[in-house]
Amino acid sequence: MPKKPRPRIYFISDTHFGHDKIREYCNRPFSSVGEMDSVMMERWNWAVGPKDIVYFLGDFCLGNQETAFSYFKRLNGQIYVVLVDMTRDGLGPTYPILARTVSLEYSPHCIL
Repeated sequence: MPKKPRPRIYFISDTHFGHDKIREYCNRPFSSVGEMDSVMMERWNWAVGPKDIVYFLGDFCLGNQETAFSYFKRLNGQIYVVLVDMTRDGLGPTYPILARTVSLEYSPHCIL
């Protein structure tokens, strides 16, 4: 019997969904924030399967809890948010509601 494929594991940060100015600050090659969000979600969902594991390391989106949740719902994978100093986007305390939160340890090194 063939083995079931194991979920892949991804680490990502700084998507800045919904942040129009990030296109300018980081020279992102999109004509609008809508195009940027659409292309990033399409590429995320092409690479990440529904059972893959994604550790998100910060700066997910610009907006409130409802905005963040609307993005999480459209992305593949089991998303775990690693809490960092996110208070400037107003979402820090709400992330546990939106996705699982974790501390990571990769023996013998602690990642967070």
